[in-house]
Amino acid sequence: KSSSSINYPHRWLLVTHVCRVWRYAALDCSALWTRIIWCGIPARVDAYLVRSGTRPLSLEASKNSAFFHPDLARWRYGNKVAIGPLFLAKYSHRIRNIDSLSLVSSRGPQLSLPLLDTIHVIMQSSLPALSFADMPILKTVKLSHVSLQIFRSLARQSITHLHVTGDVRSDNRNHLTLSSWLQLLQDMPSLKELDLNDTNAIHFSPTTLKQELQTVRQSAQ
Repeated sequence: KSSSSINYPHRWLLVTHVCRVWRYAALDCSALWTRIIWCGIPARVDAYLVRSGTRPLSLEASKNSAFFHPDLARWRYGNKVAIGPLFLAKYSHRIRNIDSLSLVSSRGPQLSLPLLDTIHVIMQSSLPALSFADMPILKTVKLSHVSLQIFRSLARQSITHLHVTGDVRSDNRNHLTLSSWLQLLQDMPSLKELDLNDTNAIHFSPTTLKQELQTVRQSAQ
């Protein structure tokens, strides 16, 4: 088998073609339809939305551009890299995870993402919509190629894991000073893990940041 067929995100659907019993069992199991890969035929995504019932949704960008269907360019719910306003208006209350997809929110009421637990942000265009969103249980945030200056507006007290990877740009204006980092971390009092995978994310040693943060927390006790 080719590597592309092995990596095809919907290969598990083959079980629905084994026999009638397996097909009906799969179609009736809403938990199987909650992971939506943002690629392929738009009608397939619509089918996932119906068959998943009211369960929380995990939305992921396709890792292989070969799987993008041309119809996605005209899809009412967005495009191959973005979740559009119509989808958010109808399903934002069910979204639990967002991986590598941009959010395009329409002007109007505050975006509510009550179940959002994990998000991987790879486009700064997502941050305006997220900055003012209601995300009461957001715990894990991964940033790739995103300005940390802009991320500051996304900080939430519920965040427990923050991962910074990729090139955060060499422009010094996009880097946070030590004092700004300390303020950012204080805005996330529940933070348990800080992963600075990209050495360009800070202009000082991680040890310095850790020591300064411990000092600030001890003085606040």
